[in-house]
Amino acid sequence: MTTAPTNPEQAFKEIEADARDLRWAAQRPWRTSSHLRIEDGVVVLDLHDLNARLARRAVDRLIELAPEATTGAVVVVTGRGLHSRGKAVLPRLAHERMSGAARTNGWRVYIPRAGRIALITDETKAPAWLTEQTHPWMWLMAALILAGVLATVWSSLAP
Repeated sequence: MTTAPTNPEQAFKEIEADARDLRWAAQRPWRTSSHLRIEDGVVVLDLHDLNARLARRAVDRLIELAPEATTGAVVVVTGRGLHSRGKAVLPRLAHERMSGAARTNGWRVYIPRAGRIALITDETKAPAWLTEQTHPWMWLMAALILAGVLATVWSSLAP
């Protein structure tokens, strides 16, 4: 069984406290209980409801914790910037910070889907959904489909 970095909730309590001062905090509070979770053992940090300054601090804190992740990866949810005026700020900010850490440490950044950025610290431990790896059963399915196609073609060629 994989475990997340040591007490990630505690690491973000300072950001949660500072987020209470955001002008929208009464309607959309940023809390570790709602914006920090574990998915398949991977720490997932949601930047929704943070401003750029706090989002930068949160991403930097996640990068600090990344080497402790026994799953070899951490993920940031940036959203797509639908509520931003002009260019989306949080996706660009998170990507820049995570790419810098990746270059410095020999890690890799991967975008598993729109609005999410993964920092892969150990390819051998990271889940397949974050490393673009194809599951072995997919190769088996492909082989069975190919065998079926070949059998169909062979039978249509036979007299």
